[in-house]
Amino acid sequence: MTRTKTDPPQSGHKTAKGLQRKTELADQALRSLSAQSYARTSLRDIAAAADINLGRLHYYFGDKSELIVFTVRRFKQTFIARLAEIIVERRSVEEAIEALVESAMTSTALHRFWYDLRNQALFEPKYRDVVSEIEHELKAMTGTVLRLIDPARDPEPFRDLAYVALDGIFFQGIQAVLFGDDSVRERMTQALFAVVMAYRAAGTTARQDAAGDPLPAQN
Repeated sequence: MTRTKTDPPQSGHKTAKGLQRKTELADQALRSLSAQSYARTSLRDIAAAADINLGRLHYYFGDKSELIVFTVRRFKQTFIARLAEIIVERRSVEEAIEALVESAMTSTALHRFWYDLRNQALFEPKYRDVVSEIEHELKAMTGTVLRLIDPARDPEPFRDLAYVALDGIFFQGIQAVLFGDDSVRERMTQALFAVVMAYRAAGTTARQDAAGDPLPAQN
């Protein structure tokens, strides 16, 4: 009798239930990890702070770097998906700005950890792939935002510059929250709207020039 070859049954975190548990542990760990800098925490520290058995944590994550890659990727993908829902489905620049500011105000520690990891990737190659992956997704989302702001304009030549501008505003917003600046919400909102208006104005000027419209008279 010929035995039919079958794949071995999955176990642990390779099953759907295991992946769910792994995700839950990662979310608990990230909340604890984001309260400290990358360099100041070990896997044992994370387990203790999150009230997770160290052996159980090791079952799902081989080391701290594996845990960090999983958690940061999950957090940023959730963040990007939220923006995508607003931009693609609701097509609202105003709501996207509101969501960015709100995330900076309410998820400050988690975003701070992203910037900490991004800096760490300058020294540790093991984090470069996930940082590059996340930044690629953020830049793609920036291109989507630019298309929404000015549908008649090709966003690609401006995407990287816009990403740097938006990321800089977001980083400064995170920093201001951590430094206790009470005016951060208003200033961050104004700065983001300024980028939107500048991009729209530049597009309008470019189209006027292309059409050969006369420049306004100088006083």
